[in-house]
Amino acid sequence: MFGLGLYTSSAIIFIIIVAALLFRDRKNVKRESGIFFLRRTQRGKRFLIRLGTRHSGFWKQLGNLAVLAGFIMSVWMTWMLLAQLPMIASGAVPKEASGGILLPSLSDQVTLGRGFILVPFWYWIIALSVILFSHEGMHAMLGITAKVKIKSIGWGVLAVLPLGFVEPDEKQVSKRKPVEQLRFFAAGSF
Repeated sequence: MFGLGLYTSSAIIFIIIVAALLFRDRKNVKRESGIFFLRRTQRGKRFLIRLGTRHSGFWKQLGNLAVLAGFIMSVWMTWMLLAQLPMIASGAVPKEASGGILLPSLSDQVTLGRGFILVPFWYWIIALSVILFSHEGMHAMLGITAKVKIKSIGWGVLAVLPLGFVEPDEKQVSKRKPVEQLRFFAAGSF
């Protein structure tokens, strides 16, 4: 594509296709909070409800495990941050060890910088897709097992970053028992 490498060209073509899909379906895409463009749908909702109700015991147990893992990881991360605070405060953290925001690159190489990590575009898109489906799917499953109505599911973009969502009835979530709320909120991160 005009002298660009195959990798870069494929990433640009993918971005153009997503933009064209958003443009073609623009009557169903709503702009919210400035830079959010969301496409709500009912497609796939019946499948999620069927899966959540048929195997509710499994999802509840997985939710319990998610709550436990969430508490353990919170304590561990707090401990790790406190243990490393003197090194971070002194500026003794080497560039290779510093964390940062993970962003896609049109190159097929990983680039480390202070405060950012650029990963190859396709690695980023595939990883993000897996994370979005599992994260939002778990929220849906635990919401369904708690008998919370799922208003819609969908996808969209935040500026140029892809996103997905499951939209539960927030009033119903707030009326559930604390353990059900914990399962629902911990499930996505788990």
